Formats: sequence, structure tokens, C-alpha cells
Amino acid sequence: HNCLKPNAELYQILLNTFHVSPSDCIMLDDRIENIMTARSLNIHGIHCTPSGNYDCNAIEKEICAWAKYTQRTLN
Repeated sequence: HNCLKPNAELYQILLNTFHVSPSDCIMLDDRIENIMTARSLNIHGIHCTPSGNYDCNAIEKEICAWAKYTQRTLN
């Protein structure tokens, strides 16, 4: 396959290859168009600002909130 983000086909190939449901996935990316494609496929997308100063605490809180909301256990 020869596709790149934000092509939805790439996301679908990955979901199929790894046999995962979109609702079981989280995607972090610095480009909003990649996040929007992920969200359109029901993948939880977290937009990290491209400043390079990622707020790891905020990202961790968002992932934990997603896990709690979806009743998932994080290892």
C-alpha cells in the first residue's frame, strides 16, 4: 500500500492489519488534518500543538479521561 496521512485508507489498513476497532484506538498528531481524519473514522484523536513543547500532563489527563469514559483499562 502506498498511502500517507491524512488519507483515510491508511487508517483503515492499519485497523484491519492489527484487527482493532477504531473506538479502541487513540491517535496523537501535531497536524489537525490527520486528527480530523482519525475522528471521522471514530478514532479518538488528540491534537498536540506543533510548538514542540507538548504538555505531557495534559495529554495523560486526556488519555485517562478517554479510558474512564470508554471504561478501558490502561496498562
